[in-house]
Amino acid sequence: MKDFSGQIVVSLAGNDKGKLFAVLASDETHVWYADGRRRRAKTPKKKKIKHIKVVCESGLTDIPGATDGAIRKAVFRARTAVNQPSSDNI
Repeated sequence: MKDFSGQIVVSLAGNDKGKLFAVLASDETHVWYADGRRRRAKTPKKKKIKHIKVVCESGLTDIPGATDGAIRKAVFRARTAVNQPSSDNI
Protein backbone atom coordinates (compact mmCIF):
# COMPACT_ATOMS: atom_id res chain seq x y z
CA MET A 1 0.00 0.00 0.00
CA LYS A 2 1.34 3.41 -0.96
CA ASP A 3 0.90 6.29 1.46
CA PHE A 4 -0.44 9.31 -0.42
CA SER A 5 -0.38 11.68 2.59
CA GLY A 6 1.26 14.98 1.75
CA GLN A 7 0.96 14.54 -2.02
CA ILE A 8 -0.69 16.98 -4.40
CA VAL A 9 -3.13 15.12 -6.64
CA VAL A 10 -5.41 15.94 -9.52
CA SER A 11 -8.93 14.53 -9.59
CA LEU A 12 -9.68 12.36 -12.63
CA ALA A 13 -13.42 11.88 -12.07
CA GLY A 14 -16.40 13.58 -10.48
CA ASN A 15 -17.53 17.18 -10.06
CA ASP A 16 -13.99 18.18 -9.10
CA LYS A 17 -12.38 16.65 -12.19
CA GLY A 18 -9.16 18.40 -13.18
CA LYS A 19 -8.70 20.29 -9.89
CA LEU A 20 -5.68 20.02 -7.59
CA PHE A 21 -5.91 18.92 -3.96
CA ALA A 22 -3.61 18.08 -1.05
CA VAL A 23 -4.03 14.57 0.38
CA LEU A 24 -4.48 14.62 4.16
CA ALA A 25 -4.87 10.87 4.79
CA SER A 26 -5.11 7.58 2.90
CA ASP A 27 -5.83 3.90 3.35
CA GLU A 28 -5.75 0.89 1.01
CA THR A 29 -8.51 2.09 -1.34
CA HIS A 30 -9.30 5.74 -0.53
CA VAL A 31 -7.72 9.12 0.08
CA TRP A 32 -9.09 12.11 1.97
CA TYR A 33 -8.16 15.42 0.42
CA ALA A 34 -8.82 19.15 0.66
CA ASP A 35 -7.92 22.30 -1.26
CA GLY A 36 -8.39 24.74 1.63
CA ARG A 37 -10.98 26.74 -0.25
CA ARG A 38 -14.03 24.79 -1.41
CA ARG A 39 -13.09 21.63 0.46
CA ARG A 40 -11.77 22.54 3.92
CA ALA A 41 -9.34 20.56 6.07
CA LYS A 42 -12.07 20.10 8.67
CA THR A 43 -14.24 18.13 6.20
CA PRO A 44 -11.96 16.46 3.63
CA LYS A 45 -13.38 14.65 0.60
CA LYS A 46 -13.12 10.86 0.43
CA LYS A 47 -12.20 9.57 -3.04
CA LYS A 48 -11.08 6.26 -4.48
CA ILE A 49 -7.41 6.04 -5.36
CA LYS A 50 -8.20 5.00 -8.94
CA HIS A 51 -9.86 8.42 -9.45
CA ILE A 52 -6.76 10.51 -8.65
CA LYS A 53 -3.32 11.08 -10.14
CA VAL A 54 -0.30 12.23 -8.14
CA VAL A 55 1.20 15.48 -9.41
CA CYS A 56 3.94 16.29 -6.86
CA GLU A 57 4.85 16.51 -3.18
CA SER A 58 3.03 19.24 -1.26
CA GLY A 59 5.76 20.36 1.08
CA LEU A 60 3.33 20.35 4.00
CA THR A 61 5.20 19.36 7.13
CA ASP A 62 2.31 18.84 9.56
CA ILE A 63 -0.27 16.93 7.52
CA PRO A 64 -2.80 16.07 10.27
CA GLY A 65 -2.73 19.62 11.65
CA ALA A 66 -2.51 21.46 8.35
CA THR A 67 -4.49 24.68 8.20
CA ASP A 68 -6.62 25.72 5.26
CA GLY A 69 -4.18 28.54 4.52
CA ALA A 70 -1.21 26.17 4.37
CA ILE A 71 -3.16 23.82 2.10
CA ARG A 72 -4.14 26.70 -0.22
CA LYS A 73 -0.51 27.80 -0.49
CA ALA A 74 0.68 24.25 -1.23
CA VAL A 75 -1.97 23.77 -3.92
CA PHE A 76 -1.17 27.18 -5.43
CA ARG A 77 2.57 26.38 -5.57
CA ALA A 78 1.80 23.05 -7.24
CA ARG A 79 -0.56 24.71 -9.72
CA THR A 80 2.09 27.22 -10.76
CA ALA A 81 4.73 24.47 -10.96
CA VAL A 82 2.64 22.42 -13.40
CA ASN A 83 1.28 25.53 -15.18
CA GLN A 84 -2.37 24.63 -14.65
CA PRO A 85 -4.70 27.60 -15.15
CA SER A 86 -6.43 28.76 -12.00
CA SER A 87 -10.17 28.18 -11.83
CA ASP A 88 -10.39 29.98 -8.47
CA ASN A 89 -8.80 33.30 -9.49
CA ILE A 90 -6.36 33.17 -6.59
